[in-house]
Amino acid sequence: MRKVTAVVGTVLGGYLPLLLTVLVVFLPLLWMMLSSFKQPSEITTLTPSLLPEQPTGENYAEVLDRVPLLLFFRNSLIVTVVGSTVKVVLALLTAYALVFIRFPFKNVIFVLILVALMVPPQVSMLPNYLTISSLGGRNTLWGIILPGLGTAFGTFLLRQHFKTLPPSLLEAAEMDGAGHSSTTPGCRTWAGWRCPVATSTSPG
Repeated sequence: MRKVTAVVGTVLGGYLPLLLTVLVVFLPLLWMMLSSFKQPSEITTLTPSLLPEQPTGENYAEVLDRVPLLLFFRNSLIVTVVGSTVKVVLALLTAYALVFIRFPFKNVIFVLILVALMVPPQVSMLPNYLTISSLGGRNTLWGIILPGLGTAFGTFLLRQHFKTLPPSLLEAAEMDGAGHSSTTPGCRTWAGWRCPVATSTSPG
């Protein structure tokens, strides 16, 4: 009896809400997908049906004629790849400097990064637009990429992770003669700043 009660509780309290959530998310997507194969008259009618009465692919052909999807895809690919790569590199170097390099006002800079996390993106939207426009970056790819290169969240995450690495790891690299940007035959890819990076990306 207890097993039956446990199963019923699991179904009603776990699987049923998940199923309803999936249906709420999936049904509108299914409706849009099926509607893309309908004639315009079937979509605007007062008695719509779920399945298209006369399936057609003309809607997709018309979209390809009117909208340069390949150009949009290329632009999105460039913005994503270049922006993500540069953002990760900048966050990595900033976090490394905040943890492993001694310089004045390091803690103040970290506090400013934390403050930047609290600023909503809507606050900087208009200043970024005016700045990029004054630099001639409207309708350009670099004008989209440049404002998002600074990532306080990524810097914070990497900094907190680097803080968990054992100091002996870096001390061993220094004993082999490695600096922040140097490599030695004995230390190879574990020298300098590559040491915490390699440790962070190695499985296990």
